[in-house]
Amino acid sequence: MPGHCRRAIAVVCITAFPGVLGAQTLQDRPFEDRQHDAALAVAERPHPELDPLGIRAGSMLVRPSVDLGVQYDSNIYALDRNRVSDVIVTAGANVSVRSDWSRNALSAAASISRRQYLKADSESTTNYLLDAGGRIDLERGYLDASVDTARLTQLRTDVDAPGASDRPIRYRRTGAALVGEYPFGMVTVRAGLDWHRFRFEDSRTIAGAPLRQGFRDRDITSALARADLAVSPALSVYVDATANRRAYRNMAGAPFDRDSSGFTLEAGADFDITRQVRGHVQAGYLSQQGANDIWSAKGLSGRGKVEWFIQPVLTLTAEGGRQIRDAAQTDTPAYLSTDINARADYELFRSVIVSAQAGYTWDEFQGTRGRARRPQLGAGARYRMGRNLVYDLRFEHLAQHSPRSDGLRNFRDNRLMFTVRLQQ
Repeated sequence: MPGHCRRAIAVVCITAFPGVLGAQTLQDRPFEDRQHDAALAVAERPHPELDPLGIRAGSMLVRPSVDLGVQYDSNIYALDRNRVSDVIVTAGANVSVRSDWSRNALSAAASISRRQYLKADSESTTNYLLDAGGRIDLERGYLDASVDTARLTQLRTDVDAPGASDRPIRYRRTGAALVGEYPFGMVTVRAGLDWHRFRFEDSRTIAGAPLRQGFRDRDITSALARADLAVSPALSVYVDATANRRAYRNMAGAPFDRDSSGFTLEAGADFDITRQVRGHVQAGYLSQQGANDIWSAKGLSGRGKVEWFIQPVLTLTAEGGRQIRDAAQTDTPAYLSTDINARADYELFRSVIVSAQAGYTWDEFQGTRGRARRPQLGAGARYRMGRNLVYDLRFEHLAQHSPRSDGLRNFRDNRLMFTVRLQQ
């Protein structure tokens, strides 16, 4: 793929989605390299008469937005019995700034959101996110860097969220990433480094006893190397390798050393078949080893995403992956998570898109018999009333089944959400 195409994609990744580099570790980040026609996919398709214009400030483009919404949640504590429902009022503000230069780029973004429960006030939370990034265009490649910081909330519906806590667990995340790319003829080489720090806040049980979370505090450092070979304009093959180190700060609340290191080695292909099917699929091997060989997780790894443009107004998408995730329980440090998802987006009118999706996740906790199966269903509609007003209506269903698994819950949860976005 020509170098100017790769640079164009880098601009999209950094400026259209500010903070993406800082918000994900290298091991989690998707690398979709091939330049593709956004007009093919229903959810990505530009509509010049409906897209917000932003505010021009010299060579910078500012895009502000405000979200207001209301939600109904049938099981706010994610319990199997004695379920409690509530209505939640949501509000958020977002602003992104990006440069509009022919070479190099700068971007920054900030967002804040509030979830106010009308009955269960202790569940109410306020989150924020700040990030910034920059890219330097080299003669044939690029180098980009990003930083981010956030105060976030662990969802009650997370697979291993502490069910005994009297309120949702809060945590802070801080990180930085550096990625570079350089083409050598038909081969393109990329390398990157990523560091993220997580600091969790203590809570209390429903009975009032302390619920320490310091054992979850950790620093994750990741490195990636990748090489792509352009076989044709419609096909490239690649190999990539990642390595990570998870260093925990406080072992006081854990029965063993939670530190670990690991790697993945994968090979894959990025393809675009006659403008009907495009995507990337990769598979390989992963290994994560605990300190002093106390525990280990090894086996098949993989990631993939395939889009089928069955009609100009209908896009079908399938994606999935398998990876190691850090656990929130004291008796297990990590779990293997495998997920698959399917989605359909239909453009009913130019201003109306309806969607439906289904997914399934398998989680296998290391060192215990913990297992969880999580089916998910969703449907929604988005109506764009001109450039500055967007209405979103969405329904979601999530269930968790954890037979014979201590510390893991069984539950079903239904949510109905309506959001209005004002954007410039």
